[in-house]
Amino acid sequence: MQAFSIYETKTRLSELLRHVKRGRELVVTDRGRAVAKLVPYEEPRSLHERLQQLAAMGRLRPPLSTGITPVTRKPGALKRFLKGRE
Repeated sequence: MQAFSIYETKTRLSELLRHVKRGRELVVTDRGRAVAKLVPYEEPRSLHERLQQLAAMGRLRPPLSTGITPVTRKPGALKRFLKGRE
């Protein structure tokens, strides 16, 4: 990965973007310290695909199957509440 100063990046932006379009990654530096990274654009993925990718990277754990079913409320709770206030 090649690094370019902010000044170089400003003066050669069109050329550097052509390299990025071809799949190359570039780093922009300020006084020798990396401050940005130019990478090719990727179309956004679906939430499901992104969660699978994070799980594969080890950054997300899939939920454990505990066999416990969540408690569901009876429909019409608001009506019952209001009826009780009459």
